[in-house]
Amino acid sequence: MDKTRIAVAGAGIIGLAHMDVAQRSPTCTLSAIVDPAPATEAIAAKARVPLYKSLDELFEKNRPDGVILATPNQLHLEHALKCITAGVRVDRRDELESTWKLFSPQTSREIATRRHHAIRPLAGHWYSLNLVPLV
Repeated sequence: MDKTRIAVAGAGIIGLAHMDVAQRSPTCTLSAIVDPAPATEAIAAKARVPLYKSLDELFEKNRPDGVILATPNQLHLEHALKCITAGVRVDRRDELESTWKLFSPQTSREIATRRHHAIRPLAGHWYSLNLVPLV
């Protein structure tokens, strides 16, 4: 069985947690990291995956099965639309961060774009990732 190839966009705390889960997963593999910060080179080298400075570069050189967006919230819509338009499944976890607005223009635009391109959301390992222990 081939593993699902997952790229993580954003190598901050949340991105690093997603990378760790993807690397330990029996069903998916970390295929690339997308982040323009120079410090990310060491993270990609340690993970033994290629590093790309943009989603456009990733899609041109190493198209994954899906992308986890761990970029700043204000970039989520732009990045999600890039993934959807490229035909790549995308997961952005705004829902769990309480920033998802069910009827916001941004959400409506993303949903319409997904439908137009017939791209389903990426779902998977997030629920096994618990960054904040319950007290």
